[in-house]
Amino acid sequence: MRKALLWIIAVMTLANGAFMVLAAERWWASVPGVDETGAFNAHFVRDVGAAYVAAGLGLAWFAARPRERVAALVALTFLCLHALFHVLEFAEGHGGGGVTAVLAVIVPALIAALAVLWPQSRISATGDA
Repeated sequence: MRKALLWIIAVMTLANGAFMVLAAERWWASVPGVDETGAFNAHFVRDVGAAYVAAGLGLAWFAARPRERVAALVALTFLCLHALFHVLEFAEGHGGGGVTAVLAVIVPALIAALAVLWPQSRISATGDA
């Protein structure tokens, strides 16, 4: 189950990052609530997209090689800080991206954190936990 969750979050994260990098304006226009976070800035969207690509690669690396947790911890650093920034925006009364931010930023970060940080009883020879 952990491995499947990691792969799902990794692929979603990579796909989102690639979309942001390759089609920043289309990404901006297609994500509900993103305009609540400020004015469109192609460079910024691509920068965040690059971070998503890196995070997705880190989660995929850990999914493929569960003994190598460091890449996933680096990925979690971005994903969880990004989610925290949205939570802080909510707390300050700003939109923070609304429901989309909860479903596309906060929930995946929490699931990824649980999948990476939850104690493993053992790691089999195939790497399944």
